[in-house]
Amino acid sequence: MKKFFLAFLAVAILTGCSNEMQSNGKRELVTETQQETQNPPNTESDLSENKTEQVNDNTAEDTAGQADIKTENEEQSTTQETNAEQQDSSTEDVENNNYYAVCTGYSKTEVENFALTIKDLFLNKDWSQLADKISYPITIGNITCNSKEDFAKGDFAAELNEEFYAGMEKESCMDMFCNYSGIMFGDGQVWIAEVENELKIIGINP
Repeated sequence: MKKFFLAFLAVAILTGCSNEMQSNGKRELVTETQQETQNPPNTESDLSENKTEQVNDNTAEDTAGQADIKTENEEQSTTQETNAEQQDSSTEDVENNNYYAVCTGYSKTEVENFALTIKDLFLNKDWSQLADKISYPITIGNITCNSKEDFAKGDFAAELNEEFYAGMEKESCMDMFCNYSGIMFGDGQVWIAEVENELKIIGINP
């Protein structure tokens, strides 16, 4: 009887241990399942974060690309403006040089430099130097000169009065009136034109 009791006790203990082990195993399995449930892999939150990062990366790339395009467009615009300004300047230079083209092939600068020389010679009454700048014959008041020798020895004090010299004084020698006949100097006191490929005085009017 005693042996039977000991055997029954041993079986009971073994059975209890087995149940305890099964219970512990179930608890561990439940704990692992709960952890997996709480922290599932590749959750929507993780996917959302990844998507946000991708969007941010794409946005940064788009912004950089737009900045490059904008810079390129600005450079092209600046180049076009510069070319347009140069073209305008070139066109203006051509038009400026052709200012007196209606009556001469000389440039604006050449004509106006000649006019400045004429002005100084008249104001200084340098008749000998002026004689080389005149197209003959030329009549000044009541005096007609047929050559530079006639002009160089002429006395024009009576013909060229104060009003004549006042008109010469105020002439700027820039943007002077011109037509097919020539270029007007002062208030019409002197006219110049191209004669036989040279700029000459063609009229002196007291």
